[in-house]
Amino acid sequence: EFVNGIMMGLGAAGGVMMKADANASAITTLQNTVTKQGNDISSTSSSLTALSNSLNQLKASGPNLVIDGSFESFTATSGNLITDGSHHSGSRSAKFRRTAATNAGGNNDLNYGGWFDLRSNQVLYIEVWARYDANSTTQQAYANVGIQWQNPAGNNFWPSAYQLHFSELSSDNTWKKFSGYVQVGADATKGTFWMAIPQNASNLNGASVLLDDIFVCDATDGYNAQNTANAASSAVSSLTSTVSSLDGKVTAQASQLSSLTSSYNSQSATIKQLQTTVASKDDTSATWM
Repeated sequence: EFVNGIMMGLGAAGGVMMKADANASAITTLQNTVTKQGNDISSTSSSLTALSNSLNQLKASGPNLVIDGSFESFTATSGNLITDGSHHSGSRSAKFRRTAATNAGGNNDLNYGGWFDLRSNQVLYIEVWARYDANSTTQQAYANVGIQWQNPAGNNFWPSAYQLHFSELSSDNTWKKFSGYVQVGADATKGTFWMAIPQNASNLNGASVLLDDIFVCDATDGYNAQNTANAASSAVSSLTSTVSSLDGKVTAQASQLSSLTSSYNSQSATIKQLQTTVASKDDTSATWM
């Protein structure tokens, strides 16, 4: 048998063939390894892209505790919150709808934007832009807007900042801002944005509203300062009213004193007149005698 033009024995030829097979196997293994590494690189690249998008969303959020409050990366097409092409800002919004039966099935709850840390008795400002949805089954529905928060034991609480009444939305497709405050409990540890279309006879199945630009931020210092200022203003108003009341009483007393003085002066004049008359009579009597 000849290998590379050189006559070889069967044993040597077999060894060469085994080496060739080994090389082929090694090449195949190397190709598989390269392919796997290529897939890993693609997967890592996708993860980095997703991470970059998440970081961009966080950066865009600024002080907003709700991630992607403008729904720019939201793409859901089923459930009680779906994407919508209309928008207050950006390129899209979301439609919140009641998927449960009318007056049955409990509340339709919505949590959006992820969980965030809370501290004891923290006050949160909650803002939502809403718009009339022509496809809603009713415009007499309403939704509660607030925060769902938890304590260390995992107990849940759902305080509302306000009620969003669909009837307050104009059918001319203009957006309206709703805002308010929520104060969480002393044992609050974390929270998330929350909305609910409650089980109610007016909240029909299919009742819906368009939402955009959800904004939640810490407002504890400002809220407390405003309450302090309101309390001080109320105290000043109360003091002013008290002073005014006292001033009115003083004025009334002064008027009474003035009246009393006038009466005294009048009585004094009468007494003097009487004294003059008596003196005159005394003089006349003395002359007669």
